[in-house]
Amino acid sequence: MLGVVLTRFGGVDCFSAQELPETAPAAHEIRIGVRAIGFNPVDVAMRRGQLGGAPPMVIGRDVSGVVEAVGDSVTRFAVGDHVYARNTGAYAESVVVPSALVAHKPRSLSFAQAAAFPVAGLTAYQCLEKANVQPGQPVLVAGASGGVGSIATQLLRHRGASPIIATAGSAASAEYLIQTLGVPPEGVLRYDGRSLDELAAEVMRMAGGRFVQAAFDFVGERMKRLCFAVVGVDGHVVTIVEERPGFELDVWDEHTSPLVLRSASLHFVQLAARLAYAPEETWPIYGRQLETLARMIDAGHIAPVAITDVGPFSLEAVRRAHTLLEGRHVQGKLIATVA
Repeated sequence: MLGVVLTRFGGVDCFSAQELPETAPAAHEIRIGVRAIGFNPVDVAMRRGQLGGAPPMVIGRDVSGVVEAVGDSVTRFAVGDHVYARNTGAYAESVVVPSALVAHKPRSLSFAQAAAFPVAGLTAYQCLEKANVQPGQPVLVAGASGGVGSIATQLLRHRGASPIIATAGSAASAEYLIQTLGVPPEGVLRYDGRSLDELAAEVMRMAGGRFVQAAFDFVGERMKRLCFAVVGVDGHVVTIVEERPGFELDVWDEHTSPLVLRSASLHFVQLAARLAYAPEETWPIYGRQLETLARMIDAGHIAPVAITDVGPFSLEAVRRAHTLLEGRHVQGKLIATVA
């Protein structure tokens, strides 16, 4: 089978197309014949060596496809089931995945649409769990037009958060928020050319003169600072973005820290943390949350994420996807299809 292997850390030229052996699943695993692969910003960090690992290796975390084989202990899936999964080593025509990380594909989605959901959907779901948003509470979503932000915005609307203030850095992003995600025009905050103080004042105005109960940072840097500036008493800042060296924000100073002054909390959501540090018996939470998301999608509560197909799965498609991700202006998700 074809696999795209990361041969060393670095740029997109570090990928190589190789023939890989097909592996039989162990007792608690399933083998999936891949029909579509999703690409995520974390893939770029993995390629650069920022998350560890030892090349040569196959990276990628989003797949959808058809079950080809199941391990002896697997009871939730059968050969022929249509599934989607958060896995490790997605850049291949066939993958073996712990069954705990797999769920039945939403019936209403194509394989390509389903491959856009696992990492982004699980991350968005867990961000909302951290913030415990209640109906009628104002929220800020920084990076609402990205993969995670697109799903988080819809989950927040389903939970009854109001108003939902969604940031946009361009006219194209603003149009996507309004036309695709259904954010009302008065809920879109354009941040280009505006100072942090101006943005914070505008968020307060859009929230009816209130601080927000939850601020979600899916961008980092200045948008993270904005989240801290507008979070209210007993509120929550939730981020998925680590910062580069040199980023300074004193969260401990009792006179200036918004966390201290407003008794607010900071949460970091790292989807892979459970796989790395928690007992394996806790892993089924991934599959359960994916099944919940599938039901919400099929019920119409979450619309398909906008996807851009970078072409049939190949070395060139993987390199193209990584180049686009590095531009940091992808709306929705990038996917590649497998024949």
